[in-house]
Amino acid sequence: MDEPDQYIDFMVKYKDWISISRQELGEGTRPEEISFLLNNIRMSAELKYYTFLGIDLARLDSFAASAAAGLKGYDDAGKALSQISGSAGKGEVAAACADPKLKKVAESYLAARIIERLGIKTHIDATEMFKIYPGLKIYKKRMPKGASSNDAGTE
Repeated sequence: MDEPDQYIDFMVKYKDWISISRQELGEGTRPEEISFLLNNIRMSAELKYYTFLGIDLARLDSFAASAAAGLKGYDDAGKALSQISGSAGKGEVAAACADPKLKKVAESYLAARIIERLGIKTHIDATEMFKIYPGLKIYKKRMPKGASSNDAGTE
């Protein structure tokens, strides 16, 4: 099989995490299909960079849930996000970081999760893409040459 002229390739192997995505792009591939594919790659890798840094995501997720409890939407965003700089938020961030230098990284994760809990999307997701483009085509993932389906996995 010849290499395609246009394609999206994403491959990571680090310790026990493997993520492989390859999609050939044909002449009829629409921009929204490319956006959808790139979003899937982003989602595959997004949480890993926090995990690799040793940040306790479960702890931060729990705090995000309590910070956003009973709140919804943009009007409540300031109130919910201000809890990060309060004593409880600072304590949770410090406890979630093995290395104090990672405080800002942990805060960025926490802010994103609070916003998400409020029902605000900072990234388009598959559900929204399907609402905007009901005929969006879902591509089957293709493996790089020489790889077998036993070689790949996503987390």
